[in-house]
Amino acid sequence: MKIKRNLIERIDIADFAERHDLTIVVRERGYNDMVAFNVKHAFYAYFEGAEVKEGCCLVSSYGDGADEDDAILSYAQSISDKTLVFNAFSKDRREIKTPYLSYHPRKRR
Repeated sequence: MKIKRNLIERIDIADFAERHDLTIVVRERGYNDMVAFNVKHAFYAYFEGAEVKEGCCLVSSYGDGADEDDAILSYAQSISDKTLVFNAFSKDRREIKTPYLSYHPRKRR
């Protein structure tokens, strides 16, 4: 039997970022922000300048986590198989379709 598979690419978010010259930003929330916004996770991560295309709208997206690695993994899962838009309202607009993204922490430099 012959089977032809057209599967969605799978790649680590760090490799995807490097391929497209993207910067992952990880931020730590202060205690007061966590209380004020009723947030349970201290860290969040996102691609600098990215918005996610949801139908005809652009929305912000980020991943939450108890630590930096959890936040990056959460973000990778939330943007998998979606379209990222950069510089949406300029002549430099760029759209990138994401594959299935994973995250395998590496030693920090």
